[in-house]
Formats: sequence, C-alpha cells, structure tokens
Amino acid sequence: MDFVAKRYGKTPTEMLESGSTLDIQVAQIAVSYEAHVQKASKAGHTVTNHSQDELKAMMDAVKGRKNDATQSAKSN
Repeated sequence: MDFVAKRYGKTPTEMLESGSTLDIQVAQIAVSYEAHVQKASKAGHTVTNHSQDELKAMMDAVKGRKNDATQSAKSN
C-alpha cells in the first residue's frame, strides 16, 4: 500500500479510504512494465524488441519509398 501511495502522491490513509485492489494491481503492473522498458533499453532494444539499427533501417526504407513516389509524381 505504501508504494502505491508514494506513486500517486497520496497518504496511506487516503489510499485506505478511497483506494481499491485495482489501484494496487495497476501500480504493480506499471512498475513491472517500467522495469521491463528500462531493461530493454539497457540491452539496446526498444519496447517492441527491435534494435535501434533495425528501426533506422525501417525508417530509411519508408523514406526511400516516399522519395521514389515524389520523384515519380514530379516526372509525370
């Protein structure tokens, strides 16, 4: 209960009065997800488990397609 109160800026008494088990579950999931994201980031991966190089290659491929389409439209 204490970590939920700290996370949401409430006193433990406020959490006991107005909180529910859903609040605790949401806080636990949020903390677990944040740990997962941090661990993935340290390993050089994004949340989707793609490396920065893979994402860059994807962006370059999309940009290349846009440039090709723009040049085709200009030549017509």
